[in-house]
Amino acid sequence: MTSMGECAASSLACGVDRAAVERILAEDPVVVAGGVKYTVKTIDPGRVRPAL
Repeated sequence: MTSMGECAASSLACGVDRAAVERILAEDPVVVAGGVKYTVKTIDPGRVRPAL
């Protein structure tokens, strides 16, 4: 597998807890092959806009 350098993308998950997201990502074939590493971050959108 060739290296593409650093790149970034974002995904949103709703209705599952962090542990479930981490389990799902760990099973990603690209992760298993060592081609990508995910970083899971939890956000609180209410901090940006209280109405949320």
